[in-house]
Amino acid sequence: MGKNVLILASNTGLWAEELQAPWDLLKKAGHKVTLGTNTGKTPLPLAFSMDPDFIDPVQKIKVNTQEVVTRTKQILEAGEWSRPIKIDDAKMADYDALVVVGGPGSPLDISGNPAVHRLLEEAYRTDKIIGTLCYAVGALVWALNPDNERPNIEPRIGETGPRGLHSIICGKTIVAHPRDWDYVGPMGYTLFGATPDNPSPDVVTPGFLWPLAVLVQGAVGPNGKVLSDPKTSRDKPQVHFDYPFVTALSVESSFGFGNKLVEVLATEPSFGRKFYRKHMTYFDKQDVDGLVKNDYTEDAILTAPEFSVQGRDALKAVLTDYLSMVGTVRVKTTERFLESGNIIFIEATCQTSKAGERRVYDIWEMRDGKIARHFTGLKG
Repeated sequence: MGKNVLILASNTGLWAEELQAPWDLLKKAGHKVTLGTNTGKTPLPLAFSMDPDFIDPVQKIKVNTQEVVTRTKQILEAGEWSRPIKIDDAKMADYDALVVVGGPGSPLDISGNPAVHRLLEEAYRTDKIIGTLCYAVGALVWALNPDNERPNIEPRIGETGPRGLHSIICGKTIVAHPRDWDYVGPMGYTLFGATPDNPSPDVVTPGFLWPLAVLVQGAVGPNGKVLSDPKTSRDKPQVHFDYPFVTALSVESSFGFGNKLVEVLATEPSFGRKFYRKHMTYFDKQDVDGLVKNDYTEDAILTAPEFSVQGRDALKAVLTDYLSMVGTVRVKTTERFLESGNIIFIEATCQTSKAGERRVYDIWEMRDGKIARHFTGLKG
């Protein structure tokens, strides 16, 4: 069944293929695609991204194929991109996934756009797939996770905000455009098909606005990882999925990015992911009755290093005592999530209102959509 996908693109310097490839692949897979831009006008591609003879000044290779250029012209002539919604008007509740595509202009009106950050934060909070390509990956840096707070630590790059909040990609593996490929020297933003109503931006920048890989490294933090291989090519694109994020390197990875999105949207969020999110809301609300009734079988067994109990009444007693001791429980980060057959394995860091931060592990053996056996404990 097709899903509703919101794609955000730049009005100030889109790279043609970075929208064309995921646009066509998602539509071909049966998804309903809605386009959004900052101005609500057609996202016109950079003129040099529509030139099949253009040689990248850093890589010294041709980066635009004739097929992509021809197809993008068809899309523009057919008006497929001519009626985007304004990003300010977009509501994440209307969509199943959010995709943000790149190009050198994306730092000007996408990556630093607070409206884009709000959509990303809402998509993350509501467990929706998020895809970002090339310099649009930068938007993830400033999208903050309010459940992942570091109030006593000086904020670093990517941890902006009054309370020193983490980026939503903290602890994740994220692909970022290599510093080796960043353009240097004066760069204009002449758009293909510009009109008086939709003109090229009157701006010249000293190369790319900022080094993306450096910003992303700060945002993922010491427990995250940045993939940024300058040897990436059309034959070997760099695309990575670290739930819920699909990220990809640059123009040469555009088709790989689109194909990965199609693959992920066919399977995610899985039953285990949905169950995990629902399960943790009971802890946040301290709703022991709802937790045990809805998430555990009648004969469920709960085992920890210190005890083992069976049955719903025994579980209620143990969980009531636990929540009385720790208070509300919210997940800050999920370091590992494995789902295989009827087994779900989780390692996570949680913030509690009474006991501070707790690093936990849980193994759930599922039966008929509920937990039949639960192993739990603290890490380190």
